[in-house]
Amino acid sequence: MQLILAALVLGAAVTDLTTGKIYNSFLLPVFLAGLLLRIDSAGVQILPEIHASIGITAAILLPFWFLHGIGAGDIKLLAAVSSFLSPEDAFHCFAASFLIGACFALLRYRKTHNRKSSIHFALPVCIGVLAHVGGLI
Repeated sequence: MQLILAALVLGAAVTDLTTGKIYNSFLLPVFLAGLLLRIDSAGVQILPEIHASIGITAAILLPFWFLHGIGAGDIKLLAAVSSFLSPEDAFHCFAASFLIGACFALLRYRKTHNRKSSIHFALPVCIGVLAHVGGLI
């Protein structure tokens, strides 16, 4: 399951960096795979935990989307990641992703001096999730 999650975030990061988008046709099957794999490994009693993981993702990220601080593709990517993780693991991955993203944004600002310059958030998500899969967080 962790190998599929790693492939998801790597694929999303490459797609985001090359096209500037994360496509639903890529995210939906992976999201469903995460749900099915977790249900297969733990049974249907895991559904409330999956619901909590995705709910936490939405609660944290939707305000950023409304303020135009994060794109809808990034939210869908994090929801797909949530389908593979417990609420606690999802929170740790997202916290690491936001810290990494903040570092990228600071570096970008130092280079461009433009506060409105954006970063491709799938890359910090990828690094955060790979750090989790690798046991670093």
